[in-house]
Amino acid sequence: MKIIAAILFFLFLGLPLTKGQKEMGNVLTVEKWAIEQQSSLTIDGRSNVNTFKCGVKEFLRTDTLVYMSYEGIQKRASLKGSVTININRFDCGHKFMTNDLRKTLKSDENPNLVIRFISMDKIRETNMNQVTKGIVEIQLAGVTKQYEVNYAIQNNNKNMILTGNRKILFSDFSLKPPTRLAGLIKVEEELNVQFQLMLKPVQ
Repeated sequence: MKIIAAILFFLFLGLPLTKGQKEMGNVLTVEKWAIEQQSSLTIDGRSNVNTFKCGVKEFLRTDTLVYMSYEGIQKRASLKGSVTININRFDCGHKFMTNDLRKTLKSDENPNLVIRFISMDKIRETNMNQVTKGIVEIQLAGVTKQYEVNYAIQNNNKNMILTGNRKILFSDFSLKPPTRLAGLIKVEEELNVQFQLMLKPVQ
């Protein structure tokens, strides 16, 4: 009987939790948001002569984010999902800069920039504008790094806008900043990555 009871106990622990289900006396809330195609991602940088902005204004692939939080447990929450951006769709508004960025990011070998969402601090009701923090993984040029990200959440009728930004370095991904004119124009190491996700609730 003890063996059967132990088996049943572990099977119970393996059951998936759904919205409103109790776990160890706490209520787990699950919300799903679809990422819409009009979401955007930009990369801001600077050289020794000017600044530049490269971006993708439309996502060709959509995904779903899943947010889970536990009632009564401070900051205990998670955010799961990912977005995938084809680097060859980045446009810097200048042909040479666009080509240099794509080449520097090794788009021929690794054509996708992937942002995976790992966690988000517990948020209040999703119909409120607020700021919070979380963890993401950025996969670029065959290298994956984990970062803390600042989030801003805006209510847009029934939908939401999730904005995140993070400064990264070319060297984080074993990359060298591009140069032009025999090194007279040099791009600085630091980039600012910002995404704006248009989210629609999934029933």
